[in-house]
Amino acid sequence: APRGPELVEPPQVLVIGLGRQRREGGGAAARGPRQRMGAGALEALQRRYHVKTHFDADTHAYVGQCKASLDKSGRAGMQKIHLMQPMADGDADVGSAIWKYINKPGMNTATILFVLSDSQLPFGQIRIRTSYNGNDARIRSAYAALGRDRRASCLHIGVGSEQSDKLLPAEVDSLPRVLSNAATAIEVWLAEADVGLVMRFVNRPELYEMPTGWPHEQLLEAHDQAH
Repeated sequence: APRGPELVEPPQVLVIGLGRQRREGGGAAARGPRQRMGAGALEALQRRYHVKTHFDADTHAYVGQCKASLDKSGRAGMQKIHLMQPMADGDADVGSAIWKYINKPGMNTATILFVLSDSQLPFGQIRIRTSYNGNDARIRSAYAALGRDRRASCLHIGVGSEQSDKLLPAEVDSLPRVLSNAATAIEVWLAEADVGLVMRFVNRPELYEMPTGWPHEQLLEAHDQAH
């Protein structure tokens, strides 16, 4: 009898939440909640599925690992997912931890998603993109670690253009659901190989945008009823 098709080991997946800071000092400004949204979204996803994390001293990052079925049954194989939060002294230092991690065995072909805050988007707005803002030192450092020929996707979480890194009261109230929305967007990216389809779903304005006048006025209840 002819041999059946052999299962091909799927590439591993690496989701990198940016925003954690190793310590204050060394020229690094204290990182407030607006800048920690990428790491916060990853933590929300880890809590949702009870994924345990540990500190990897070799890469200076918090790391969690889990597996997901490719076809909801497990017959088509399981894909290993790495959830990483680099610790850095400054924005330009995140690439060091990422470079060390992607040079671990089996990570040379991993599919990569960066999750980060974006001050050019209104608070709570979420966008998946295959391009990135070269003016952001964090993502510039992260991409430098990947090398010139390696691609990645980015999940941008809007934090607004407020001058202060401290959240407004209305933003504090809505923060859990913003991080939950971002965690769901990560799930959509993990479940769908076609980034174009992921962008079509996640980037719909009606899903996440806040009403006009927010956050200086508490309008979320009326907004939710309208949807």
